[in-house]
Amino acid sequence: MTGPSKFERALQAVGGLRMQRGLKALGNNSSKVTCKDSRMILGSVDLDKDLKDQMPQDSRWDYVIGYENNKEDKAFFVEVHPAHTSEVSQIVKKAQWLKKWAETNAKELWGMKHRIYWIATDGVHIRSNDHGLRKLSQLGVSRPVPRLDLDKCDP
Repeated sequence: MTGPSKFERALQAVGGLRMQRGLKALGNNSSKVTCKDSRMILGSVDLDKDLKDQMPQDSRWDYVIGYENNKEDKAFFVEVHPAHTSEVSQIVKKAQWLKKWAETNAKELWGMKHRIYWIATDGVHIRSNDHGLRKLSQLGVSRPVPRLDLDKCDP
């Protein structure tokens, strides 16, 4: 029997986060994330829910998913949110919160190979010249995608 994964140890170092099996923390949003072998999913955390009491006024990021790919643990920070031009500034705010929170409170988790994804709830409806998309790119956030295939993600 092996010990906890690097992902699980990084979560334990944060404290207050409840890892759930597979994509369970994503609830109904779990259908927006796919992979060939679900056994490679190390677990998931509902960051928004778990940090709400500590940071009720903050614009919290939704989830983090642990995934083993090529024998290496990786973290995927996922926001499931409408992808409309009017929402870009909100995602920028959430991404800024994520970066600040992770660099301060979740150094091991943030230090893992990771990527930040925005999954659109109902299609992508953003002007291609929206200046907020450039800011998101600078923060390391993907352009919104309709679904996320973990097998095609390589941090």
